[in-house]
Amino acid sequence: MADEGGPLDQIVVTAHSPDGLIMARLAHRNRISLRMRPGAYQRYRVEALQSQLVQLAARIWAENRRAYFRSASATLGVTLRGDEPAQDARGARFKRAQAELSVSGQSAGGDVEARSIGLLRWQFIIRPGALDQLSEREFLTEVANAVRNLLIDYFDQVRALKVEIFGLRIPTAQPGTHRHEDRR
Repeated sequence: MADEGGPLDQIVVTAHSPDGLIMARLAHRNRISLRMRPGAYQRYRVEALQSQLVQLAARIWAENRRAYFRSASATLGVTLRGDEPAQDARGARFKRAQAELSVSGQSAGGDVEARSIGLLRWQFIIRPGALDQLSEREFLTEVANAVRNLLIDYFDQVRALKVEIFGLRIPTAQPGTHRHEDRR
């Protein structure tokens, strides 16, 4: 991934789903872990769980961005919020393209797919029957794996955009960042 060892790799953030039953922790850009309150998994219906995951993903990514800009501001000695105007036409083109990146990630077992546009709009698709067939731990591993693969896809596409728009030569992903890596 681009900028290995940079500010994004030092950030650890947490967020809760709107109903307070699911907690997510995001570290090192794409290492996501999830927990549910006891008994929550058995109470969820697919549609409600997908909705909670969508909102949780938006929350954890928003918190990650806030933490990133706090870190970058401290490093640079200048306050950054992320909504600053681009400095030139290429920068504006990059920001527009980045906001419209269509990314996805499939879990290793195929039970969960995560999709996003620009990491702003999210969708989770849970395979029919998965909640009945998977334990809570297995399900949360599938969700984390899908999100991890989505984030790898996102950073791969951001890297490609930087090459295309700015002509930058950026190293490819480091070992351990391969897609579909099962972390059960």
